[in-house]
Amino acid sequence: MTEPHRFTSIVTCLADMARQIVRQTPEFSQGQTYVLPLLMAVLPGIDSNDYKKTAVTFQFLNAILMLVTCVDCSSAVHTRDDLTEIEKEVCLSTAKFEDFITEFLNRTFQMIDTLSTEMSDAVILTNEANREDQEASQELTSMISGIVQQCSNKIFQMIREKITNFLAASSFSPKISKLLNGLVRAILKGNPEETLKYLLPHTCERIEKILNHSETTILTDHKGDTELTWCLILFSELTRARGDALLIYKPMILSVFHRCVRIIHKESYEAVANAAKNLLKSLSYVYPIEYRLTVENIEEPFTDFLPIRAWGQHVELDKLQVQFHIPNEEEVDFACEFVETFIYPELQLLNETCSKMSNEERLRSLTIIRFIAIGCFRMVPRIDSKEVSDLVLSVVSFDTKYRARYTLYAKQPQFRENLRIRLLNDIGKLVDVLVENHSDDASSIKIALKIYSLTSIYFGVFEQYVDKICKDLETIKYLYKNKLSGKRKHPRFVIIKRIGVQLELFSISNYQSLTEIDKQVILKLFELSIHRYSEVRRHAQVYLFHILRRYLFSYQVIVNRILELLDNPGEADHDQIKGCLYILLGNDSIFIPTKHSWTLLERLWPSLTRTMHATKISTQELIDNIMENVVKRFDSPAIIEDTNDVSIKTAIELWKPLDTNELVSRDQMREERNQANIQSYNNLMETLNSLFYNHLLTWRQQEMAMTFIFFLLQNRIPIPSSCIRTFVDFLIHDDIVLRKIAEKGIATFCRIQKPPRIYLEKTLDEILQRPVNVDQCHPGDRDDNLWITINDYK
Repeated sequence: MTEPHRFTSIVTCLADMARQIVRQTPEFSQGQTYVLPLLMAVLPGIDSNDYKKTAVTFQFLNAILMLVTCVDCSSAVHTRDDLTEIEKEVCLSTAKFEDFITEFLNRTFQMIDTLSTEMSDAVILTNEANREDQEASQELTSMISGIVQQCSNKIFQMIREKITNFLAASSFSPKISKLLNGLVRAILKGNPEETLKYLLPHTCERIEKILNHSETTILTDHKGDTELTWCLILFSELTRARGDALLIYKPMILSVFHRCVRIIHKESYEAVANAAKNLLKSLSYVYPIEYRLTVENIEEPFTDFLPIRAWGQHVELDKLQVQFHIPNEEEVDFACEFVETFIYPELQLLNETCSKMSNEERLRSLTIIRFIAIGCFRMVPRIDSKEVSDLVLSVVSFDTKYRARYTLYAKQPQFRENLRIRLLNDIGKLVDVLVENHSDDASSIKIALKIYSLTSIYFGVFEQYVDKICKDLETIKYLYKNKLSGKRKHPRFVIIKRIGVQLELFSISNYQSLTEIDKQVILKLFELSIHRYSEVRRHAQVYLFHILRRYLFSYQVIVNRILELLDNPGEADHDQIKGCLYILLGNDSIFIPTKHSWTLLERLWPSLTRTMHATKISTQELIDNIMENVVKRFDSPAIIEDTNDVSIKTAIELWKPLDTNELVSRDQMREERNQANIQSYNNLMETLNSLFYNHLLTWRQQEMAMTFIFFLLQNRIPIPSSCIRTFVDFLIHDDIVLRKIAEKGIATFCRIQKPPRIYLEKTLDEILQRPVNVDQCHPGDRDDNLWITINDYK
């Protein structure tokens, strides 16, 4: 088949049928005979000139290779006497696995060679090209991982040797390093000990050799050395190996860091920083270490277990036998030693010589600190601080004192101090210095703000990463599930991935209550979010939104400051007003103007409507965007919150009986809250309505006020008569937008005033107006309807 569109369509369909093809079932047992022919047939789809065809081919190969064991089972034909004819044919065909893998690797290497010769480092890649490279790298990594984790030792040695020889042949462009990193990451997952033995010493020696035979300026050369950069990128990938496998190379690893940590070339020091992060995560995190299809021995002889019978099969949960990496004492000590060896010199350097450093040197130092913090913060406890208790009135805590133990250690990590406190203080001071004296160094300010926010919200994993792996898991589950029966019979590796996702979910669900330290971070980020420099504002707002999303009701900390700036009677700073409006505009995860708090709405909406500081086009456009979001996202909070007797009774049965006095006090508190909501609602309506008569509002502001009032119409409590009068008066306003809102408001008033329907309960005698025998009139099948049924209801 030569037509690309037909090839991609057919291969895409085959990928969705992968599990049905490889699995033995009574209904379709010959599907396995097509596995090897299909694998060989799609290899020409790996084409460096056609990304879509290559991507589809990788997806299909990945779907198949995750479900099969790459083992030559041809000898089972002679050692077992219970094979069917189809099984014999499949066993004989598995002898071609080695040929397939060899051809697949050759085509992959050829594609990488082509890309490395066609793509120069000087070429600026588009976002689409970067996305395509990343997707191809992920598919390639997953594919090779699927092969090496469930293949015979002979095939693994062949794969490892070919990849090792290919990597050692020459230097490569960093632009194609993602594909090469995918190859390394895959064989590391399959057998980290063997992979490190052949790659890590050679890579470290190569780095030492380059540094020894180069000029002394290589560390301070901004252009860098291509070969050294590639070796450092490869080194950073090798540090992803399992922690216990890295321990024997500790002196070698530390030597590379000591020699390269001060290199000034951007891509090189980013590779060193990534290596630090990967090393710390490998040493200190709990994670599954294998994702095999089966836990049985897949090596010869096949007297007890035949691998082809496990192809595509599900596993029972009680037979899962997941293996985890749990940090031992040596790994914990290595991680602590590494952090204290490399993070404190960088902090000292920034504290003492920050103003004398060049922008590049400062950015390098901050990048190293940031990646070390990302790698080690799971081991560092949260800063002990008093909880902010006056955010919301509640009879129970909205957080829990119980924490999920998502990391286990053979011993407790020991640092000389809590690194969160040290970074909070040092980086906080550094941010002030950079903003005041080095405002042109936007990159360093951005990294410094990242580190500053990490001290409050980061506990081992980013929420964006968790969202990504959750989406990946859903994609895998959909790809491999039985779409006809819908039963939850997933392959073993899918269930292990689900466990791995849950481990990461623990770290973003812990710690949702706001403390005084978190409040301090929020207030500092807020002040930077309204700074006079736009770059500072933009970066600070991003991390402010992260914290506001993380901690419940934390937005209340900054509301007073926002209102103070919006209601300022004097001349306001345009940059501050613009920063406030951007904070109110928020992002997809946080939008303050529609929070469910009548107290907040009572204060915020009138201030936003009557502010006289949004005089420039940019601020007017921001207010328009805020109003668009209000229209899309506002749903009226409950004014009267009642709990019926059935709910109270059910809650007591689920929990425990409550004292009568306790119930009375809770009812009294609820009633006070309802009265406060009613008072806030009435005040809000009256205040918005009074703006039309007591302030000189522009037509734009009048439209805002009318829109707010229109959204607040409801039928739980009486609407102030002054608001109704305003809607009637505006029916003849000069502004057509105001007239249309008034028309909608009057129609809403009519619907609210419409009397409710009255339902009367009547007996069948009253409905039919004749005596009725209840036994003869009941729901169900009726004989007089048999003529419209198929086979008399059967």
